[in-house]
Amino acid sequence: MYQFSKLSPNEFETLAVDIVGKMNNIFFQRFTEGPDGGIDGFYESSDNNWIVQAKRYKNTTTLMSKMQQEKEKMDNYIPKRYFLVTSCSLTPANKEKIKLIMTPYILSTNDILGEDELISLVKEYPEILKNHYILKSQKLKPKNYPNNISWKYSYLSLKWENYNIDIKAWK
Repeated sequence: MYQFSKLSPNEFETLAVDIVGKMNNIFFQRFTEGPDGGIDGFYESSDNNWIVQAKRYKNTTTLMSKMQQEKEKMDNYIPKRYFLVTSCSLTPANKEKIKLIMTPYILSTNDILGEDELISLVKEYPEILKNHYILKSQKLKPKNYPNNISWKYSYLSLKWENYNIDIKAWK
């Protein structure tokens, strides 16, 4: 299983935008690290503007406590569609509550992706792993990998399912 909460904020945001873009077959703009006003990915056409927001929290309590602030940010942008991608596992009730808070921007609970959907989508779009080697390296690590080993610098090159992965450092 992937541990999305172990990705850096930027890595998780990039993954979220890549997955939503792949699902909708569109390219989202990305922005530099730092305060983004609630926009991690942005798509604009003559009649549409969509926003992707990634939230990397360890639990749904924290996520839910932040959603009203997200709604206020979106009230400034007024997107036609808003996607929320989170590292938390969500229940149907969690999704309904988020959708209610984010009305009218979240069109359906399908626009809310939790940990379970992310795992399924990474399997459905394995090419995403090519750009997110950290997830691939997590998947390849043995379950009982000793966390107390300190790697100062290591280089590992892997070939797996037609992907070449160069890992230059282990954390």
